[in-house]
Amino acid sequence: MKNKIELPSNNMDKKIIFEPLLEKDIPLFFEWVKKPHIAKWWKSKTYSEFAESYNPKKLAENYVTPFFIYVDEKPIGYIQYYFAHKANDGWWAKQIDLPKETVGMDIVIGEVDYLGKGYGTIIIKKFIEKIFAETKASKIIIDPDPNNIAAISCYEKVGFKKVKEIDAPAFFDVEPGKLLVMEFKYEC
Repeated sequence: MKNKIELPSNNMDKKIIFEPLLEKDIPLFFEWVKKPHIAKWWKSKTYSEFAESYNPKKLAENYVTPFFIYVDEKPIGYIQYYFAHKANDGWWAKQIDLPKETVGMDIVIGEVDYLGKGYGTIIIKKFIEKIFAETKASKIIIDPDPNNIAAISCYEKVGFKKVKEIDAPAFFDVEPGKLLVMEFKYEC
């Protein structure tokens, strides 16, 4: 594999796992998205709207596979992957040219103590390995706000490349504006 994923030596002793999102996790997830480091990128919703949007069964019906991120058994964030040609009625395929096997991903690190310490990079690398192991993905996309320099830098460290900016759709959990499409290609 040309884009071999190497984990940094710091934080290597930490056990990172992805557990399927359960309904009981939604209150903590909602608490995270209200924190300032996330709220500036996240459109505000009521708890009931949020709980409905992130109901695991509803997400599965929309081709989204959601997880909580655990570091040494402590929940620290949320991560998901979705099939870009199917999720949201194939919205992504209408925006940019994507192979049918394209998978999108999103991540939120909710616990402030885990920011700026390399966890994002490690988590994303492990999650990319999971995506390639569980799907037939040839490409992974992610879509940060173009002003979210920390997220973009993290994604670039992992191997994502900038593709282009697009308008954020109204149904996304972001304020109206732009998204920066970035891609990671599986290369043998």
